[in-house]
Order: sequence, then structure tokens, then C-alpha cells
Amino acid sequence: MTSAVWPAGRRGSSGIHLEQLVVLAVSALVGGCVPWKLSGYRPTGSGALESGYCVAGIKDRMRFSAPRGVNILLHAAQDTQNQTILLEVSLVVPDGVTARFLSSDLVLRSPEWTQSRALAIHRITGGVARVHEPSAMLSGSANASTGTFTLWFMRGEVGTLWQTGLPMARGFTVSLPPLSIDGHQFDMEEVAFESYREWGMFTCAQ
Repeated sequence: MTSAVWPAGRRGSSGIHLEQLVVLAVSALVGGCVPWKLSGYRPTGSGALESGYCVAGIKDRMRFSAPRGVNILLHAAQDTQNQTILLEVSLVVPDGVTARFLSSDLVLRSPEWTQSRALAIHRITGGVARVHEPSAMLSGSANASTGTFTLWFMRGEVGTLWQTGLPMARGFTVSLPPLSIDGHQFDMEEVAFESYREWGMFTCAQ
């Protein structure tokens, strides 16, 4: 998830930038891809960078490989309305493998904060049971939809996905709690995020 910002320019009577109308018209003619000024966080670590949802040209999601074929996906974004950090953490667990977190707390640090912040896992969604406690054993599946598990940090079903309540910062790090994978502990590296603001291409424009 990224925030879109249009540059300053002339506005029509409706308040829409004239440049924006031109870009949208041209984009529609060339297949619906819309160039957009995007802001978010880019991760740094040993994982593989991937493009975000419906965005081409910007790789701000990172996939880490863990033992037994488990994958961990991290992505951070900016909630500009509330001036807070959004954090996506997902586990992909293959068929015949189990995983569970040995603690419910992530730790985030930033030079802009006076101290580190603990971020507790409120619940985990995914799998056959759909909703799990933070310490639940997560059983993998051959089906990607039931083998993918997403962390939630706040109560409520509507509007709380990825919400952390932590204040936006130009840079911060995230440390995940250790995982038990088929009974063996796995400690993932700390991941750093730095803010960016640059052009990308929306590929889901209708």
C-alpha cells in the first residue's frame, strides 16, 4: 500500500489538476496504466524485493526464505491521514509444515523515537480455522490461500488491517519474534525501512 501525491500545477474548475487529466487520458489510451507519485517505505535486508500490489516500477515488499520452505513477507506503508506506520507481515507455510511464533511482540526502533516500541500481535488470520491466537500452531497447505497467514496488530475487523498506531518516521527497523518451524527455532534478521517518494505506475486502473 502506497500513498499517491500529484505535483502542484494548474487546476480546473473542479479542483482537478489539468496535468492529471492529460495523464489519465493518455494512460487510458495505452492500456490503463497510470503514472503516479507514490510514497512509502523501502525495506533493506537479505530478502528478495518484490513489487507492491498493482504497482509497477517500485519494489517495496521483501520476501525472506526460512527453513522447510516457509516464506515471510514484509511491507510497510504510510497512513498519511493518521500519520502512522502501516505494516504488513505474512507467513506462507507449505503443506506438511507447521510454524508458530514464540513471542507475540515485534520490536520497532527509529532514531526519531526516544525509545523502541513493542508491537503486539493481536491475532493471525488465514488457514482453515481463519482466526488464530498469536501463539497458535499454523499448519501449512498446498493451497496458497489457506497456507498464507497475516498478522493483525489492532482490534476490529474494519479499517485495521496493517494498522500499528505507531507514529510515522523517515526510517525505522523491525525485529520479528522468533519462529518455531517444525519444532526448530528460526530467528529472522532485523529489517530496515527508509521512506521514499517517487514515480511509479498503477497497473490496476480501470
